[in-house]
Amino acid sequence: MLALGCGPDPIIVDAPTDIPVEDSRTSDAPEESIAPAMDPVEEPEAIVPEEAPVEVEPEPTPEELERARIEREFPKHGLTFHFLARVRERPNQSSTVIGYLRRGSRFRTGDRVPGVGCARGWYPVLGGGFVCRGEGFLIGSEPPEFEAVPEPPALEDALPYVYARTAGRAVPQFWRLPTPEEESDAVEASRVVREYENALAEAAANAAEATSAADEQDAAEEQAGAEEQAGEATREETAEVEAPPPPGSEAAEAEERADEAAEAAAGESAEELSEAASPEGETAETNSAATEGDGSPSESASSGTESSGTESDEAEPAAPELPEIVRLNMRRGYYVSVDREESEGSREFYRTIRGAYVRHDRLALNEPPTHRGVRLGGSRWQLPVAFVYRGGTRALGRAADTGRFSEVGRLERHAPIPVAEEQSHRRRNYVVTPDGTWVNRASVRMAVAVERPANVGPEEHWVHVNLEEQTLVAYEGDTPVFATTVSTGREGFETPTGLFRIQSKHVSTTMDDLNAGPESYLIEDVPWTMYFEGNFALHAAFWHHSFGRVRSHGCVNLAPADARWLFFFLGPDLPSSWHGVFARTRSRRGSPVYITAGTEESE
Repeated sequence: MLALGCGPDPIIVDAPTDIPVEDSRTSDAPEESIAPAMDPVEEPEAIVPEEAPVEVEPEPTPEELERARIEREFPKHGLTFHFLARVRERPNQSSTVIGYLRRGSRFRTGDRVPGVGCARGWYPVLGGGFVCRGEGFLIGSEPPEFEAVPEPPALEDALPYVYARTAGRAVPQFWRLPTPEEESDAVEASRVVREYENALAEAAANAAEATSAADEQDAAEEQAGAEEQAGEATREETAEVEAPPPPGSEAAEAEERADEAAEAAAGESAEELSEAASPEGETAETNSAATEGDGSPSESASSGTESSGTESDEAEPAAPELPEIVRLNMRRGYYVSVDREESEGSREFYRTIRGAYVRHDRLALNEPPTHRGVRLGGSRWQLPVAFVYRGGTRALGRAADTGRFSEVGRLERHAPIPVAEEQSHRRRNYVVTPDGTWVNRASVRMAVAVERPANVGPEEHWVHVNLEEQTLVAYEGDTPVFATTVSTGREGFETPTGLFRIQSKHVSTTMDDLNAGPESYLIEDVPWTMYFEGNFALHAAFWHHSFGRVRSHGCVNLAPADARWLFFFLGPDLPSSWHGVFARTRSRRGSPVYITAGTEESE
């Protein structure tokens, strides 16, 4: 046999039997020594080098894919330098305006495209639409810059800007930082102008009151004459109303006194701040702008009143003028949106979002309401939900054996309450929570479910406003998802009822009436504004805490956090970097706004 191979286990092969085998011991060849047998040695296993792990790149996130798309389709950079700059539906000056950007807004554009009516070319913008280079927009391959770019709105916060309230009765707002001499002249001129305006307003009110009284007297005399012919009984019956006071005059005076008291209370701390930091003599002049010590108009104002209220041939005195550096003469209670603080020597100013300047010590920073509505869902928060709108409301427990009530706590104003049922006890109505707490029904506002209107789609986002309850409920189709309290129009400024749609949305927009005399107002950059019918809108109100009560001039006021949530819940969607969008195309349809006088009307 032959052993083949060199491994530890040789392969044994049988030799053929027909081949003679020679005995090596009788061979002529020299004798070789035979090596002793060795134990087989195991051969080590071959070491195979490990392959380096293959790195698998993770799938890009949707955000990364979107950024890549923007870089590819919108390679250029834009910056808005006009306060408002329009976005059009098509690259044509006659095309529909579908939105706008505000000064300081940065955005991305595609390459130049053909168009009509723009000398420097049309550019498609992210979000749809086209802008004209040079008409409020800087566009380049690198991000453009210009001086004093205002801070962008804080879209993640309850309020997009910081707000401040004027603390005096005549506060000049400047186009630029004034010199000390310019500021002194402007303060004096503002005081004189305010006195003049107050005198004119008072004269007009007196004339209107006198005319109304005379008309009422004439009507009463005519009525009395007719009643004289009807007999003595009729005369006696109507004697008490022959010469009534002007309609509403007593109520108007009472409301004015209440407003003055509320304004004084609200502005007390701001006025103290103003007095402590104002230049010498300025506060005294400002605070006495309208009246002297006896409450009558001052000399210059009185002169204007006499001239405008009599039939003399004397010419009415010319209206005083403000220096050109003054942008606006602000009354107490005006609000401005603040961009930053700037100094001029030892004087400090607030720079507004619009680029104007107001003395730091003539403004008091606003403290907005922190009230929030309720996100509906789960087992706890389902409609109906009650909201406390009267301070000091008692939470009551009721003994099971005697039925007697006992106070178990006090509820904070605006606190939400889950409602299990409504009960009556001794002619008083209550809401009862799931844990058995009773709350006076007259102290709460109830948010209840209503059916989806016929013209609202089954998957649309929409809101229902109940004027009687002063509540708002947001829906996704038939599912209520959010509830809160609101403040709608007071008497004489009623909020309209019906089914509307959002017509436009604005991160902020200014609301004012500067020609209403003592009733004039200015609120810069009212946040989260959504117009649904003419000048009626849903918007945030950072200047009051009266949600659950009528208060506004017709708009639907919301707490800032609630307004922001609704702003991004309702359509049309606001593209990135835009400040406002209009629901003027099929792709930008506004969400429905359903307003009813009460719950029964909507059923």
